[in-house]
Amino acid sequence: MPFLALAVLALVLVLSVHVCQTGRSKMWLPVIWMLPVLGSVIYVLVEMLPQLWRGNEIVSTADPRFEQILDEEIDRKPAERRRLQQQPKRFADVPKDPLREGSVHEKLKNAEACLASHRYDEAVDLFTAARQGFFADSPDIILGLARAHFGRGDLGAARGLLDELTTGRPAYQPHAVAILRARVLARQGEAVAALSLLDAILAQNDNLEGRRLEAQYRHAEILWQQGETDRAASELTEILRHEKLFRIDDDDRRWIRLAGQALKAIS
Repeated sequence: MPFLALAVLALVLVLSVHVCQTGRSKMWLPVIWMLPVLGSVIYVLVEMLPQLWRGNEIVSTADPRFEQILDEEIDRKPAERRRLQQQPKRFADVPKDPLREGSVHEKLKNAEACLASHRYDEAVDLFTAARQGFFADSPDIILGLARAHFGRGDLGAARGLLDELTTGRPAYQPHAVAILRARVLARQGEAVAALSLLDAILAQNDNLEGRRLEAQYRHAEILWQQGETDRAASELTEILRHEKLFRIDDDDRRWIRLAGQALKAIS
């Protein structure tokens, strides 16, 4: 009996490490730990065996480029964006029917690829297909689905999903949720409310989970949309100064680059 208990504990530890190292949804962890035998079996059947049968499929995406001042690219989490940018720049090896084939992890990977290449309708379908059963309330999926709806212009659906996140999971990436909400409000003609929301975010003293420059850029973008070119230019200039005053990472550098391009476009 002690040996069996140790074996189950070892299996739970191995599967937990697998979840973390392979980027699977962290929602699997409580399933594995609370139901060590049944949860482990379900995880192996749902996540590991399909991957072994099909091999390591790679979904590659084009690197989103800044093409106009109204930057419409969908913003992924920093780590996910870096991973996607390292893939070969072509869209290939997607399952023939990604809505029926593949694990939840694979559906989400394909959905992110669709967002990166502005295939918003497909992204909506994939996120919706992934949001089933145990994953119906997954905040990662809900936010991804909101981004996809925003990308294709379905602002009501995006706003509803953001409301769902704010109410049900207020601690989940609050700054990312608030920034996307501000963009939705601006698109819906509520620029004052959008700017007020971003002002409240920027008034905080922390680094906003690494999203401070993003919030500043979106603030300047909305100002420009409202015809306040001088104020927008001033904010973009402030973003450019950030590189001279602080140590920056790849994500900061992205927003600094976009701010420089935007400043040239409106000058």
